[in-house]
Amino acid sequence: ALRKTKGNPLFVLECLRSLVDRDLLHYSIRERRWVWDTDIISRVDITDDVCELLSIKMIGLVETTQAALKISSCFGTSVNSTIIKTLMSASPLLQTFQEELDKVVDDGFMDTDDLGSTYKFVHDKVREAAYGLIPEEDRNRFHYTVGMLLFNTIDGKNIDSIIFLMVDQINHGTTYLSSDQRITVAELNYGAASKAVENSNFAAAFFYSNAAMKLLPENHWESHYDLSRKIFLVLGNAARSYGRIAEATSALDEILKHGKLLKDKLDAYYLKVALLHARQETNPAYETCIEVLQQLGETIPSSVEPEIIVEKVDKIQSKMKRLTESDFMNIKTMDSPYHCSLMQFYNQVCYISYFVHTPMLNWFACKLVEISFEHGFSKYSALGILRYSMALGGKLIDDAEEGYRVGKLALKLLDRFDAPDLLPMAYLCYYGYIAVQIEPFQSCGDMLKRGFEI
Repeated sequence: ALRKTKGNPLFVLECLRSLVDRDLLHYSIRERRWVWDTDIISRVDITDDVCELLSIKMIGLVETTQAALKISSCFGTSVNSTIIKTLMSASPLLQTFQEELDKVVDDGFMDTDDLGSTYKFVHDKVREAAYGLIPEEDRNRFHYTVGMLLFNTIDGKNIDSIIFLMVDQINHGTTYLSSDQRITVAELNYGAASKAVENSNFAAAFFYSNAAMKLLPENHWESHYDLSRKIFLVLGNAARSYGRIAEATSALDEILKHGKLLKDKLDAYYLKVALLHARQETNPAYETCIEVLQQLGETIPSSVEPEIIVEKVDKIQSKMKRLTESDFMNIKTMDSPYHCSLMQFYNQVCYISYFVHTPMLNWFACKLVEISFEHGFSKYSALGILRYSMALGGKLIDDAEEGYRVGKLALKLLDRFDAPDLLPMAYLCYYGYIAVQIEPFQSCGDMLKRGFEI
């Protein structure tokens, strides 16, 4: 057996089982040992391919057990309880699916946990042999059929639990879709892409959003405007985060070209600016931010004198000093989408101005604080107040103690909003520019490291 199997443990096991099945290896009760004829075995044609050996054994199983193996192999190395239960309720032919899986376990092809919630192939080669039971020319149709069974059966509330597995199956059969089905499957791919973005799996998000885009009809901007905008936005975001710069640029430009209203294009503009900045095209990034703010009705000066900054800071400080910490923390939450958009782009241009137009940074920071006091706090208010605190502690104002006090309030304010994406920048502003003037350098360094690791 070792010579024929070259020592592969799985192959050794299956080879021995094959010899037992052919009665070339059997246990002798009389001799109390396993007996065999080496000469006969050496002349027997035993395949050199473990998959082929496993396939021969699987073909001998009843049709329903083979079906269970085929379906399970479509999901990779394992199949979970949600998939099993959904398929069992999808068709009368699959009502015994779990029973068949238990037979597969008894045959040694799969293992299961104590609860029977997950069935897993015992080896990649076993899964490969099971998948080989499906004729190659039928595989796409088989995957598609399994996926559509899941889609037509799963409860809408539970779809998130199997969306990746389900969409992966359906995507094998996009050539079988009608026009209406293509839109439905495009929506499913969009849902999978959005879920992948939530999980920070940008490679998967790029794959699903790209698949969704390809399913749209030629006139999709006219016939399915909202869906097109959502798909291209998640594609632009996923491609940018995945390092596919050309695809990200193309997707975002499509939205900017076909968007009917400014509000429909704002998210694309925001990502486009981030993309430009990441490519070190800081001047175009800054100019794009200014352009968007102007479209939103803002008047942005090309430059400001230091005296104007000092005047703005004095006005804000007179308001800040009248507020107790409780008053500050209880300022209303911003509820105007328009002003939330203003805050988003003022925050972005404030950051970018540090690299290309530093004298404007403090003006933008003051603008963020002014909008916040007038229209309520958003998650960007905390960053605006932190940058304003940097101005207080900087050379122009030179009041490090007050900058430190206001900066601590800003950090507390950030806790009010679920905004982990802003924490690294918040820690950089506070511990890198404000607290470092007051607190021990080592503790600030530790917190900057924590911000980097978030």
